[in-house]
Amino acid sequence: VGVALPRGPDQIAAFLAILRAGGAFLPLDPTQPRARLAALLRDAGARLLLVRGTDLDGLAEEAGRDDLPILDFATLDLASLDQSGEAQTAPSRTPHPDQLAYVIYTSGSTGTPKGVAVAHGPLARHVRATGAVYGTDRRTRELHVLSMSFDGAQERWMVPLAFGGCVVLKPDGLWTPREALDAMERHGVTHAGFPTAYMHQLALEAASGARPSRRSYAFGGEALSRESFALIGRALDPTLLINGYGPTEAVISPLVWRARAGDAVEGAYAPIGRAVGDRRAYILDAALQPVPVGVTGELHLGGAGSGGAGSGGDGLARGYLGRPGQTADRFIPDPFPELSGRPGGRLYRTGDLARWKADGTVEYLGRADAQVKLRGFRIELGEVEAALLGQETIAGAAAALRPGPAGPMLVAYAVAAPGATLDARAIRAALARRLPDYMVPARIVGLERLPLTPNGKLDRAALPAPAPAPLAEVSIEAMRPLGPTETIVADIWASALGLQTIHPDQNFFEAG
Repeated sequence: VGVALPRGPDQIAAFLAILRAGGAFLPLDPTQPRARLAALLRDAGARLLLVRGTDLDGLAEEAGRDDLPILDFATLDLASLDQSGEAQTAPSRTPHPDQLAYVIYTSGSTGTPKGVAVAHGPLARHVRATGAVYGTDRRTRELHVLSMSFDGAQERWMVPLAFGGCVVLKPDGLWTPREALDAMERHGVTHAGFPTAYMHQLALEAASGARPSRRSYAFGGEALSRESFALIGRALDPTLLINGYGPTEAVISPLVWRARAGDAVEGAYAPIGRAVGDRRAYILDAALQPVPVGVTGELHLGGAGSGGAGSGGDGLARGYLGRPGQTADRFIPDPFPELSGRPGGRLYRTGDLARWKADGTVEYLGRADAQVKLRGFRIELGEVEAALLGQETIAGAAAALRPGPAGPMLVAYAVAAPGATLDARAIRAALARRLPDYMVPARIVGLERLPLTPNGKLDRAALPAPAPAPLAEVSIEAMRPLGPTETIVADIWASALGLQTIHPDQNFFEAG
């Protein structure tokens, strides 16, 4: 069941109703491009779509699913439903642990998003173990801020509700750090989870004003630097800090690192911790042999205890929906059944480089392939490159994460098709109709040809650094004289973005 509802209680109620009825939900963010939503509906084979209002009219037709029933919550009057024939208690029948619970789509290296299928058993085991790690109980008031199309968002509402706590849903729209801090005070929030970069902004805001109430914070999606960790400890004075790590394929966050204000981070970044519950983490070399402490290898996850059929098995997702080849490539037979106590189990190859620390925690060291993380999102560069090559004006394309004046930014490199001219604004506009905003490159760099290695593969290391953004997006007619306040603001942003000059009418994100 596709759920394309705006944030609110109806969204949570829909997820719970679908699970209780024995179905599986597909969370869809209504703010994402229609073309992407249509592609996900088509790939998942949804049998029903839940919407509110007319914003998504025609989406079923765009997905090639004229037969797809659509239920509009705006026209649904629950109070008028005849429930005389319904039981007054919850159904005693529950879904089988091996039954599908949800499908979450992640960026695909082949240019097509791939759906990760998660069953009830591994999900329930994760919720129980995570609640214990977080100290969740009936007094918990969890602030929920993440998009429901993100797998971490499922943990943030499921865990508090499973332990009798309360979920405080942030409404649609952006919050400034001050607004987030004020909302947490106003609603008595005890637990909150944010992307790593936003946690840093919260700490900066708290450091400049009154100290907020003590609470538990979770962060994840990107590495947290030692300096940011120290700032968060000083400014927010948390009762508990949790760094959650995990790909969607390993069911949300199989590794966590617990810390308190004043704890020391020895390396450049906070560690990603230890396995949650009875799951296992392995750091292996190319021959699938364990590496010693301090030696870099690829992180593999899985290895839950046996517990019988339907108990959650190896703690992993089923695999990629409708993609057995990709599933077999990433989900491999567990070479250590004697450790997991589960013959026939699997491990998930994360593609992340890591090493064991002497205290038994795992330290993240980066990606082993072309996948990158930006603003907390995993991005397969191949999907961005496929979208670029889908435009008639582009004959060759590459994408890379490059340092920018305000932090990492996604840069696209394009080679013009014969007789075509590259228009950066038109390219970005076309990409925005197909990709989520975090996958739209901040800069388009034109090249005569892509750099190649001696064996003919793309040489990403030879891709040039992007030049500062030009002022060409603003027409000459728009270059009106600036007032005193505008001049001050423009100078501040020019300095922050590493530009010689910037005009108030220039697009801030396109400028860097």
